[in-house]
Amino acid sequence: MNALADIQSMVMDFLVSLPQQALATSELLGCLPALGLLMRTIWHTREDDEGLRHRTRWIMPTALVILLVEGYVACDFRVSTTLLLSLDILALMPVLCRLCDMDIWRILFLSASASYLVAGVSFPALLIDGALVGNSLSTRYFAWPGMLAQWTLWAMTVGSLWHLTGDTLPRFMRSPYVSQRFWRNLWIIPSLLAIVLEYSRPNITGTYPIEAFETAAILFVALVGLTTLMSRQLQLMVRATGRRIEAERELAHATLQGKRLEYLEDRIRNDRRARHDIRHRLIVLRTLTNEGDIEGLSRYLDGLANMVTEDSPILYTDKHLLNACLVYYTDTAKREGAQTDVEVRIAQDLVQDQRMVLSVVTNLLENAVTGIHDYRLAREEQDKKPFLRVRIAQRGQSLFITVDNSCAPELTMRRGGSFVSTKATGTGLGIPSIQKAARDTGGLAQFELEGETFRASVMLGGEPAK
Repeated sequence: MNALADIQSMVMDFLVSLPQQALATSELLGCLPALGLLMRTIWHTREDDEGLRHRTRWIMPTALVILLVEGYVACDFRVSTTLLLSLDILALMPVLCRLCDMDIWRILFLSASASYLVAGVSFPALLIDGALVGNSLSTRYFAWPGMLAQWTLWAMTVGSLWHLTGDTLPRFMRSPYVSQRFWRNLWIIPSLLAIVLEYSRPNITGTYPIEAFETAAILFVALVGLTTLMSRQLQLMVRATGRRIEAERELAHATLQGKRLEYLEDRIRNDRRARHDIRHRLIVLRTLTNEGDIEGLSRYLDGLANMVTEDSPILYTDKHLLNACLVYYTDTAKREGAQTDVEVRIAQDLVQDQRMVLSVVTNLLENAVTGIHDYRLAREEQDKKPFLRVRIAQRGQSLFITVDNSCAPELTMRRGGSFVSTKATGTGLGIPSIQKAARDTGGLAQFELEGETFRASVMLGGEPAK
């Protein structure tokens, strides 16, 4: 029995005397899971930016190297790990703003939330340290029980927050219904929670009364409950926002369908008038011909030629739904005073799903018509006519679609192709949908802004949509 107690004592002494650099480094490396969750949230928030992951791929390896170096600095120079991590966060935020093309308030909220996670995991790990080896520990860093507890808690935390950071929180971050004023204040909540945990963390050196451990444990449980409640409220807000967005999409679709019906009814009325006019003119032509009035017939034909006005061609393509979409939007652009140029070359049946193709073309032309409308309003006092140019061509099994149009001078391009007007918040819902359709078929979607011209180029591949 005494031999077993001696062995346990020797093992305890060895583990307690682990190199201090290793303990300090392990405590700092506990920030990597929080950084990983932060980057995961940003990637899913900016899913329209296809190059974002490539631009930020160096952040995690660089953070690993910096934290390893800081572990030795913290131990050799007795520098507080809290101070080092605070400096790291301050240095990281402007980098993320620049690379991810996000405003400072959202980045500040994510950074504060990551800090709260770090403090929330370190807090119970220190409680375990203090309970097991606190009275015999002579360092400010984790001992082996706290180190093991830290990484165990991180494994549980990452698993529990995986869906939240990959779906719920990104949808909340890019919601058009969350005001900028809300983001300017939201970061304060996780910042205060992190500060409370940091300044309430147990002192694991020397004697630590059991009552203090109990108080700290109660505080930690209360904060965990508050965090859970906030996460649940966030999920409810995201669901409500999703329902609102879906309702607005359905309303917009219904409105568009109504406009198309009005357009078709107007076309039908025009066709009826045209048939009536044709019958009337045929009677006149027959009468003049029977009377042999060649001069009168010539004058009448000249009058008919002068009455002919340019109109949209009835048939761009034999794909009826696609043709109806093109006719509707080109006529809408013409009513905005735009010059239109449409060319469609589809020689065979499409491999792609026609509904998907129609959705892509509709989104492209809806954005184009909106841009033309904004351009006309911005250039109302100038004699500048907007334009719309559409090209649709089939090459092999791939379908190439390009749409060039005039756009408002306030339009600005973000990385990845999304665009936003300074007169409105948020981005168009159509571009992410177009990019997803292109990716699902093995194709590509690119968007360019040159002065007051917006260019969209989409290739839909021959792969079946996923």
